[in-house]
Amino acid sequence: RITALDVRAKVIGEGANLGVTQRARIEFGLNGGRCNSDAIDNSGGVNCSDVEVNIKIALASAMRKGSLTRPARNKLLAEMTDEVGSLVLSNNYQQTLALSIARKRGLADIAHQSRFMTALEARGLLDRAVETLPSPAALAEREARGEPLTRAELGVLLAYAK
Repeated sequence: RITALDVRAKVIGEGANLGVTQRARIEFGLNGGRCNSDAIDNSGGVNCSDVEVNIKIALASAMRKGSLTRPARNKLLAEMTDEVGSLVLSNNYQQTLALSIARKRGLADIAHQSRFMTALEARGLLDRAVETLPSPAALAEREARGEPLTRAELGVLLAYAK
């Protein structure tokens, strides 16, 4: 079994889904490494597909009414490629920037993050064990040791915030 301490890198960028387990990402982060989850590192393709589907849904009624033909729709989609690409890149940049800011703030935000997790749990929306997030007791221990949430953990909270 390879541990985070066996990895002789400071940064891991996942180019595939589940290249690293969430537990390993967290361990790596707690040992000084920088690592997002695969959902963050690979979000561009998913985001691009979402935008494409939403555009097609928006154009569907015009196609049903006959005011937009499939060839015209396809031409319009092709013309939108650069703009969609820019929007996706901007979204992904802002997402990683949000994680960097949250990580930089470290322990200053841990009480807010704890309340957020507790509120989600109270509504039945979050299971910390499933999401590999620290329990309230484990979070208090980490705070006492001066260990804020890792980028991988913050990525999970970002997903819930969205």
